[in-house]
Amino acid sequence: GEFPESPPEVDAPDTPVLRPNNAPEILCNSLGVQAAQLPGDLKPSLFGYKSITTPRSHVAAARPSPPLSSAQQTALSIIDLLQSSYNPYDNSFTRVPILSDIKILCTEAISICKQEPILVNVPPSAWVLGDIHGNYKDLTNFLKEVTPFDITLTPNRLVCLGDYVDRGPHSLQCFLLLMAMKIVARDKVILLRGNHEDPAVCGDIGNYGEGSLKKQCVTLYGDVNRVGEQVFEEVCKVFTELPLCGLIGGKVFCVHGGIPRVQEGVDRVRLLSDPRFPRFPSLFNASTEEFTTTELGRTQWLAAYDILWSDPVRGSTELDEHGFGPSERGGSSIVFSAQAVESFLKASSMDLLIRAHQEKRAGLRVSQSSKVITVFSSSNYQGHGNGAGAILVRDNGQVDLLMKTAQ
Repeated sequence: GEFPESPPEVDAPDTPVLRPNNAPEILCNSLGVQAAQLPGDLKPSLFGYKSITTPRSHVAAARPSPPLSSAQQTALSIIDLLQSSYNPYDNSFTRVPILSDIKILCTEAISICKQEPILVNVPPSAWVLGDIHGNYKDLTNFLKEVTPFDITLTPNRLVCLGDYVDRGPHSLQCFLLLMAMKIVARDKVILLRGNHEDPAVCGDIGNYGEGSLKKQCVTLYGDVNRVGEQVFEEVCKVFTELPLCGLIGGKVFCVHGGIPRVQEGVDRVRLLSDPRFPRFPSLFNASTEEFTTTELGRTQWLAAYDILWSDPVRGSTELDEHGFGPSERGGSSIVFSAQAVESFLKASSMDLLIRAHQEKRAGLRVSQSSKVITVFSSSNYQGHGNGAGAILVRDNGQVDLLMKTAQ
């Protein structure tokens, strides 16, 4: 089957298997995952070395060598529960974690994320995933490909660009899995915030119906004693603390939406690097008022909003002198041109912007004079038949693209 029947015992992990230069199995397999536009000298090996994997799981096969904290033990138990209770054939779960374990997980994740800056520096090499939107099957398929063995042992880091929740059927399970992986390997897993990691968005049952995170929490846990709402509230507390952007190797800027607009007298990267940059519980409700009463607060709010909501310009939108213009999304949303990207990257000695936020037919799209790559990691999104993608940023600055065809 596609998924392990059960995790191995801690004291008796299954025997590692050495794959001889494993790329053929990784790049072209029964899951429909294949390499896209890889230079010839990289074939047939995606990773460039022989990898050790186990017949079981990319996260449960080996345990971290230092003593495990109680929160890490809880995280591993949740990973094991999600793995063992998921049926990939009918895309369903037979069990969910209990509320007390979710609270432990969220409390630890908050503690870890609070220690991270808004702009996280990420050493290469690193895999980058885009929107997940509750697609647990694609998420676990990608994790098997990009972390071919235990996440604590893989040499590559994992950067996720947000939108873990809403629209797909397993929003909570997707975020719990990634959050648990973050707790087990805090330096290997970087979870950025997307525009849906906001209670005003993922709690909008009227707009998203059964696809909203809040509705799914209530459906899974019921409304007796507000257990479902408690789960939702605990997870949203983690959303508040997630960093907004990452910088891989000092050269590749990673965000969910796009770059901040130009504001007079503002160094945008320095603004994002300021440890005083606020963590917004939401960008829309009354809680933002305490942050936006000053000029600096308004500047910070706009930067956060642009990072989560902006898009590359397409068509004949009227742009300002800096290459920004109004977005069809409405509100304060903006679009940015190739000129705007080039100026932002050049000012900070960066080479590339990797962002998510938009469904793409093949799961990947290069735009804005090849300075922007959009990655979307959920295939057949809302029945659209699209593919899904992931990106590897190597330590030499080279970028490889991985595509999963729609099934």
